[in-house]
Amino acid sequence: MPPSPGPPATGQRGLANALALLQQLSPAIARADRARQVAIMRELVRIGAPLGPQWQHLAQVAVATGELDLAVAIADLHIAHENGAPLALCLKAAVLEQSGRLAEARAVMAGVPRTVPTPAAHAFGLGTSALHLGLADSARTDLAKAVRLEPGNGFAWLSLGMVSDLARDDALARQMLAAEAHAQRAAPVLRAAWLYAVGNLFHARHDHARAFAAFSEGAAIMRRVEPFDRAADRRHGALALAGHSRASLAAAGRRAGERANRTLFVTGLPRSGTTLVEQILTSHSQVAGGAELSLLPLVAQEVRGPDAAALARADMPALADLWDHLLAQRFPGAGLVVDKSLNTSRFLGLAATVAPHAPVVWVLRNPLDCGWSAFRTFFPQSLPWTYELADIGWQFRHEMELLARWQDLLGERLLVLPYEELVTDPQAWIPRLLTHCGLAVEPQVFTPHQAQRAVTTASAAQVRQPINRAGVGSAGPYRQFLQPLVRALG
Repeated sequence: MPPSPGPPATGQRGLANALALLQQLSPAIARADRARQVAIMRELVRIGAPLGPQWQHLAQVAVATGELDLAVAIADLHIAHENGAPLALCLKAAVLEQSGRLAEARAVMAGVPRTVPTPAAHAFGLGTSALHLGLADSARTDLAKAVRLEPGNGFAWLSLGMVSDLARDDALARQMLAAEAHAQRAAPVLRAAWLYAVGNLFHARHDHARAFAAFSEGAAIMRRVEPFDRAADRRHGALALAGHSRASLAAAGRRAGERANRTLFVTGLPRSGTTLVEQILTSHSQVAGGAELSLLPLVAQEVRGPDAAALARADMPALADLWDHLLAQRFPGAGLVVDKSLNTSRFLGLAATVAPHAPVVWVLRNPLDCGWSAFRTFFPQSLPWTYELADIGWQFRHEMELLARWQDLLGERLLVLPYEELVTDPQAWIPRLLTHCGLAVEPQVFTPHQAQRAVTTASAAQVRQPINRAGVGSAGPYRQFLQPLVRALG
């Protein structure tokens, strides 16, 4: 638990103590010394340090270290220091959103004037939170206001398109296309987001040539913003496997000690169906929730890598305790948790040892459908290989190499789940999925679209629909444009 804030540290001595602690924080961040960062921030909270605007930076540091309760405590202390100022409340809402507590974030923002931080930003924040919570009507209302106030915000257009019928809403289509001049003047990432939104509009209207042209133009912008380094990605994949064997993984798992498992790992390439699998599992009464937790990189940072040598020198009980602690920050209490983070294939050896009894589900989808879906989905600051068709094919081949090796290393702990078979025959595949995860069959898992939970991935709107085959063969109308991907897939 984070420390309760003490009375504000006042006077020269209080300020000197706070500054001395702050001076120690930057070196700890530079060393990637997570434990020291957390200790310093806890002490600053305990003494109620008079840090003013610097609390905002500290809240983000706490989120980055996975200490979500501490981040909320920092945000509360900032609110107290600012006497409940609206901008301080916005910081807490942002922290809650980053912590996956979207309903709480939305409740905090309800107490903030709609002009703060700006009318457009406020409407956009409310609209995206409503989208992720499945509140489609509220999302449409707030996002429509956001694009009206700030027509160059491509992210707002993308989100509005997810909760609108782009194929039939002529007024919205005209408004989106009329925003081109604003988008052209916007920052590159915002302009690219608008182009992806326009691509979705033409896709919904079956204007395949114009859709592909819009996605391609947006992707070209993003390639300049975020170039993809194949050699670096290949090194990361090699490091993930380095030195691991069935025996070394089993030994590291034994060193972690016996403990109750809380984790279900779901992985696969983006747009392969992992969010659907997560939604099925989180519909179960014994599953507390799930998300792209991105905690494995934090744990790997503790031992300077995910390879076998890093695990051999690690204090495995302490590492497993850290995993359980970070998991509880997001999902306190009992119940299993689904971790469907991106790039889990680069950390599966670590995952298999910090959670030695956790099952792994790897979702596979037709590579052409999956690759096309990845290309037309906007993944800023996370998946730069999705901006080039040839890179997508290269990445898919690399992932299949990793899958083959992890199948050999993990054996029956890893279930390969074919997306097309799941959506074609859910009555057969959902029980098999649940059995692999040690769960009994319950009726609600066959209607996962009815589950009331936040979904923050690109599939936020899709998982609100019943299981269907709409995504099967989705690349067909675009095949003439996808030859670089076809060649790269071999």
